[in-house]
Amino acid sequence: MQKKKQITGQKKIFWAILSVMIIFFSCTSPVNNSQKTTADSLTLVKTISLNPVNGRIDRMAINLKKQLLYIAAQGNNSLEVISLQSGKVIQSINKLKKPQGIVYIPSQDVVALITGGDGFLRIFEATSFKQIKEIPIGNDAGNLRYDSSSNRLFAAYGKGAIAVVDAGKWEKTADIKLSAHPESFQLDKKKNRLYVNVPDSRQIEVADLAKGEVTERWPVSDAKLNFTMAFDDASQMIFVTCRRPATLLVYHASNGKMIFKSPCSADADDIFYNNQKKECYISSGEGFMDVFRRTAKGDYERISRTATREGARTSLFVPELNEIILAVPRELANAAELRIYKINP
Repeated sequence: MQKKKQITGQKKIFWAILSVMIIFFSCTSPVNNSQKTTADSLTLVKTISLNPVNGRIDRMAINLKKQLLYIAAQGNNSLEVISLQSGKVIQSINKLKKPQGIVYIPSQDVVALITGGDGFLRIFEATSFKQIKEIPIGNDAGNLRYDSSSNRLFAAYGKGAIAVVDAGKWEKTADIKLSAHPESFQLDKKKNRLYVNVPDSRQIEVADLAKGEVTERWPVSDAKLNFTMAFDDASQMIFVTCRRPATLLVYHASNGKMIFKSPCSADADDIFYNNQKKECYISSGEGFMDVFRRTAKGDYERISRTATREGARTSLFVPELNEIILAVPRELANAAELRIYKINP
């Protein structure tokens, strides 16, 4: 009997040791680089209430000198102006129709805003907030970019066009025709061209600005709904996120060849590239901010996935401040707010 008890005790010890070993090795086993994360690369340093703003929040622009942030509050039909110093809303311009794309032009100290509900480009003085000009663009106008070297604005709109606007005369001078409605697009100043996401055609369309027309079309075949885009002028890399499935794609601008792809958080609406840190930031409606970093091999790995709030899709990377500003829309009892994240060293 004593011997039987001794054997039973030895078995218990054996299984206990085996269990510990299984737990240890399962925790230390390697994982796919595309899913591997470390500690958060972002630190929340400030929150600013946007109460009583309701609905979807679209693009943002910053006036660094005056420390003012301009927000196209699409669902609220307003332009919100926030003092980053005081952390308060200092102006609300209401009764706008679906404000979307927005840029601040330092040389003229004006804010250019697209109101997609009526298809106008509206120009406001940046500190008095008085509207000084409006230019008809076309229906379903959305994303907006400014080229300081040529003093031109580019506005995506309609069933397939980019409007070109002279920012000196404040008049529309041309249209660049596309195959379908454009989403995010980026300017390549070195090559004088635009890279445009056209999700309905599953393409990136390349517009030669000297010719005023599309000269190349690159297929997006690995995923659908290519909405967001970032461009790094130094490396000539184009970063695109697709929503179905949620995927990050990286292309080389010289030939349109896709060089990398990886899963990312779902419902992405903004993407930015930080050339100093070789990092890519993606804000997604799933409720996460992804950070991808370039590796020594030249591909990318997700190093951080910061939890935010579901529906917080739009953001602004401010390299001069080493910060990302995330717009968080109202959700039930939770008021709309801005969350300012410092990018960790």
